[in-house]
Order: sequence, then structure tokens, then C-alpha cells
Amino acid sequence: MTTPIPEAWKGQREVESFDVDTEGRLRPHVLFAWLLSAAWSHARGTAWSFQELSARQLMWVLNKFKRTIKRLPKWEERIIIETWGKRIERFSALRDFAVTSAAGEKIASATTAWMILDARSYRPPSWTT
Repeated sequence: MTTPIPEAWKGQREVESFDVDTEGRLRPHVLFAWLLSAAWSHARGTAWSFQELSARQLMWVLNKFKRTIKRLPKWEERIIIETWGKRIERFSALRDFAVTSAAGEKIASATTAWMILDARSYRPPSWTT
């Protein structure tokens, strides 16, 4: 049984030693992975989760990623990642992200665009056309 998608998802991460560059800043690809993980967590248990779509031979595909980084958090810093669905545009579902410091400073934001594709044909499912 699936549940409705909550309006937003919020989670906290701590920057570990293996997440940083030689200057102690979070590596951008790690932040990207954390944002993707937040998106999956937000969809978990809903009709749009990885598990639910996979059971119907469907998959999410990320087709756009736009980010703004004010600053990268440092080693041992705690950050808060929040994500929510924005709107549907043609075949894409838009999702926004906000990254803030524990003190409430906005340090990064992003918008992603996702498509659902048939896992066998790699085309949009017939119900989207």
C-alpha cells in the first residue's frame, strides 16, 4: 500500500572527513548525491517510489540539474536538505531543493527535472502521450 506524497521532505547530514576536498570543503559530487538521496527519500513509500515504479517496469530518469552554490559546507558542519515537488512541465516533473546550515544560512539550492520512462523501451509510457 502506498501513501500520498508529503508536501516536503527534510533531512540532516553531517559532513564527514571522506566527503571533503583537501581544503575541508564538501565535494560538489557528494552534495549532488545527497540531493538525489533526498529525492528518493521523499518518494519512498508512495506510488512514485523506485520500488513501485520498478514493479510496473518504469523508472525515473534525471534529465536536468541546475544548482546554485553560495558556499560549500566544511568538514563536521551539519546541513539541512529540504526537497519538494514543484510542478509538471510537459513530460518532466520538477523538484526543488534548499540546503541550509544548522544556523539557517541558505548555502545552496537546486532544481531538477525528472522523466518517467518505460524500463524496456526507454520511452515515455503510453499514459503520458
